[in-house]
Amino acid sequence: MIAVVLGCAWQAVLAGHSAWALSEAARLAAREYAVKRVALGPEPARSYSRAIVDRVLPSSMRDGRSFRVSRGGAVELRVHIPLAPPFSAVFAHGPTITSRAGFGG
Repeated sequence: MIAVVLGCAWQAVLAGHSAWALSEAARLAAREYAVKRVALGPEPARSYSRAIVDRVLPSSMRDGRSFRVSRGGAVELRVHIPLAPPFSAVFAHGPTITSRAGFGG
């Protein structure tokens, strides 16, 4: 019973860390897109934003991620939450979480 409780607690920590890391990556990517779009245009800005996401996200969250920039410049990221060892033996990947951030107006 203790192992199950500890496994669930560790999964909750991973979920919280994933949500924080994802929101930070989305915020930084949106800021990068807003700055680079003015200087370089939308397509190069999108590439720079994607590079920021790859640098900021932990490696455990990079597989299966989706990256999208809306017309207004908001960045939307979607990733799978990494699974704690007891759950990773049963499930292929964790639930998906999404974060959206915009910068400027």
